[in-house]
Amino acid sequence: MNAKYYLFKKILLTVTITILLLLPQIAISSDTKKLNTISEQFIKEGNFRTNRTLDDYRSIFGKEFYMALKSLHRTECWLDAGSGVGFQIYGYYGLKLEPENEDCSTAHYKGNVNTARLEDMKKLANAIMVTFEHLNEENINKLADNVSNMSKEALHEVIEKIEKKGQGKVQIFNKRFFEDISIDEYACPKIDLLTDFFGVISYTHDPSTVLEKYKNLMDEYGKAFIFLGVPGAVNNTILSDKVEISEGKEILFVDWIKTLPNFKSKLIGNYAQSIVLELNPDLSAREKTIPKLRLKYIDTKSRIPPYRVFTLLPERVDK
Repeated sequence: MNAKYYLFKKILLTVTITILLLLPQIAISSDTKKLNTISEQFIKEGNFRTNRTLDDYRSIFGKEFYMALKSLHRTECWLDAGSGVGFQIYGYYGLKLEPENEDCSTAHYKGNVNTARLEDMKKLANAIMVTFEHLNEENINKLADNVSNMSKEALHEVIEKIEKKGQGKVQIFNKRFFEDISIDEYACPKIDLLTDFFGVISYTHDPSTVLEKYKNLMDEYGKAFIFLGVPGAVNNTILSDKVEISEGKEILFVDWIKTLPNFKSKLIGNYAQSIVLELNPDLSAREKTIPKLRLKYIDTKSRIPPYRVFTLLPERVDK
């Protein structure tokens, strides 16, 4: 009887200790899932600007971006990660939509069609749009109501030509998270130009997966332009986002990106800053797995994009 009793106590003690050891991990797992859900829900609600134009991209990313876009060959590819309604892509193919005033939120536009460019789409590069706000039939009609110099029929015709008759030039991933799109789904085998203008990186709860995919998608000589925001700004910035690299020690998220050996990186812009990434020519450095970050804190109320703090997880050593 005593032997059975002591065996039972030993088993009970072992189970209790195991549960106590697992409790913090369960709590962290639960909190992480909750934070990730908040992040994804914020994106689904679309609480951000989605109507940036090609001129906006040129203005923010500067001459280096413009020259990279201009030099793309018809077999090469531009991926815009977080493309909104896609005005920048349409602009590249010949449909220019510009706000009629400085208050872009009023959404009144003037349309201009470069017919020669539109007819010659097959000579231009391919484009991939990843978005939660793509123009569907209803949205095109709403947009047409706010374009002062084009009829609904004319706007429909141009957009249809770009999307359906453009020699398979445009691929659209709508209402899908970039993190969930597998690499083999992309029409282009490699990406020569990647842009992220307050796109995926600014809103994701999993920047490690995003950067890993950017790395694997990019052509050996490709470039990624990621907008960071205006230094010191309260809104429209991710420059103040942080990464906890060890207990009590934090660095800026952008500084963490700059430590990654997979890329050569540089900051561009004075008033508005972006980071340009190119693959490290050293193959051994390039092929390293991006260190894993976990979302520790997110504030969706005081700033757009949301303010985020990540925790750097310990590296797993495979035995």
